[in-house]
Formats: sequence, C-alpha cells, structure tokens
Amino acid sequence: MAYPLNMAGTADALSTLHAQAQMLTHATLNAPQQAFAQHIANLYQRLAQQLAGAPQSQAAALAVIPVLGDTFYQQLTAAYGYARLLLESPASFQGAALPADLIPTATRLYEHGQALAQRWDALRAQATQTRLTARRQPAQTFDAEALLHEMLPVYQFLLAQRPVRVAFAPSPPPAPVYARRYHITELLNHLVLTTASELMEYGTIHLGLRDELRCVALVVECSGLGLTPDEMAVLFEKNGRYVYREQLDVDEGYMTFHREPGVRGTLLVHIPKASANAG
Repeated sequence: MAYPLNMAGTADALSTLHAQAQMLTHATLNAPQQAFAQHIANLYQRLAQQLAGAPQSQAAALAVIPVLGDTFYQQLTAAYGYARLLLESPASFQGAALPADLIPTATRLYEHGQALAQRWDALRAQATQTRLTARRQPAQTFDAEALLHEMLPVYQFLLAQRPVRVAFAPSPPPAPVYARRYHITELLNHLVLTTASELMEYGTIHLGLRDELRCVALVVECSGLGLTPDEMAVLFEKNGRYVYREQLDVDEGYMTFHREPGVRGTLLVHIPKASANAG
C-alpha cells in the first residue's frame, strides 16, 4: 500500500500509543509484566520525541527517515512485539496472564503498533525509491530560493538539539538555475548538516543567495568557522565526501570560499543560470 511521502500524524500516533502504554504501567501487574509495560511506554515516548515538530513535507521525509535509520524501525517493531508477549505468553511472566480488563489496551498496543511499524516501513521503502529515481534525473531548471525555503525547516528540525541555528534571509529572487536538483540538494544538506554537527560548537549558519553574471550562488555563511585545511578535509575528504564536489562539477558549477578569521567562513555554491544553458 502506498502512502503520501510525509510523516504526517506519526508523532501523534506514537504519543497515543505512549499514553495507552502508560495505562498499563499504572495497572496492577506482577514485576515482570510491569517492567515490560514500562519498557513499551518508554520506547513510544522516545520515538514520539524524535519526531516531535518534524516538518510534514516530502523533503523532510527524504532527509529525516535516513537519519533515523534502522534503529527507529527496530524500536517500533520491538514495542508492538512486547505487547504481543504480554498478551500471548504468560510463561514469560512467571505464568501470570494479563488481567482481562487490560487485554483491550494491550491488544490496541499490539495491533496499532504493528500497523504503525508497517506504515513506517512502507515510508522507508518509498523514500529510498524516490531518492534513487531523483538521483537519476538529468539537469533541469529550478528555483534556488524555493529550495532554501523548502530545506530551512528541515535543517532547523534536524539541528534542534545542537547549539547551532540556521537562518535564511530572503532577497530579491534570482534567476532560475539549471542543474540536477537532487545533487545540489545533497550538497547543500552536506554543507549545512556536517558543518553544524562536526565543525561548529555553537553559532549560526546563515543561508542566502547571490545573483551573479552567469550563476546563482548558494551562500552558506558560518559564524566562527575558519575553513582551515583540517576543516576543509572534514568537509571534502573524510569518508569519501569529495563526491559532493565532483557531482557539482558534472553540473558545470563550482565552489568558492571566503575566510574572515575569528569571525566567519563562507562557502559559496555557484550554480549555472538556466539562461546560460538556453539553446
């Protein structure tokens, strides 16, 4: 079954399951049953917290689902599996069957939890296929300002637990650009998220656009970043990250850098204007 490629309602569903699990923790159970009920409640609480405030867009799903990875799905399946054990395996709990009045709650935890895990697995598969399809797309004309507007809330969500803020001050819209949108997005994601998580202890990343003669520059201005050789190695050499710049070369774009020691470092991604490719 196909679902819209977004995470709408997932955090609310997890919060509901957490509330239902809390009902079990407040019931009269033996010690092993109580431990399992508490574990189910803790799992759903942590999962709900991870998605709280997530933007409900396809761009967010494509960025967030891989970050959560297999662990998120494994915890979903574990939670409903524990509910099934409470229902079906008294031998696992010193021979104690679940009290009859708690069976409807445990059944909901099992059935609704299983359905949510299946939905999430379907979303993971859709996200993977969407990314593969987008990766193969040729260069096209697109709006760089719209790209920044789309990705800003994604960055703010993914970096919410970091002391690094991301801001975007819109300017007069520049001309459309011509490149492979997927690869430009991946490069921008890499610059913002890697800089914020690996190179900056705190501060602000200001995103912007600069209109040029034949290009539009995506501006990533990072407070306090020196763009030292070691920092540049982290961005473009560590773990094969040179691929990001190589893909930009394929699109006939390029990067430049500005350093203001002790103040900021600025990375500029120059993308050809669509008009430069006309004819």
